[in-house]
Amino acid sequence: MRENVLLFDEAIRAAGAKTVLYMTWSRKHMPEKQKVITEAYESTGREIGALVVPVGRVWWRFIAEHDSPVLHDKDQSHPTLAGSYLAACVFLVTLFDESPVGIATQLKGLGVKEVQLLQHVADSPA
Repeated sequence: MRENVLLFDEAIRAAGAKTVLYMTWSRKHMPEKQKVITEAYESTGREIGALVVPVGRVWWRFIAEHDSPVLHDKDQSHPTLAGSYLAACVFLVTLFDESPVGIATQLKGLGVKEVQLLQHVADSPA
């Protein structure tokens, strides 16, 4: 990952922009891998001065504290609607320093309480 990020960062900087890294999450059956993923993103981010959106870290904090809504899809890798929504909320917090708490959101498949829970978790320090 690092080598490719360095290549993309060079092109991004040449275009006058700043690199943002989307920290992913580990597969559901391999939670121990999140530590490795987190360190890879954070160390690469520090190396190039990139902003790291800590989605993976927030995901696993959520999973450690809550049983539902489920974040991993059936393949145990990709996100469910709840996982995607949580990621979007983490991006809002990280990129814009805006809290998602209280944003009226209607998503078919997620209840109001679930949306509120995801918003609150995203708004808590990672």
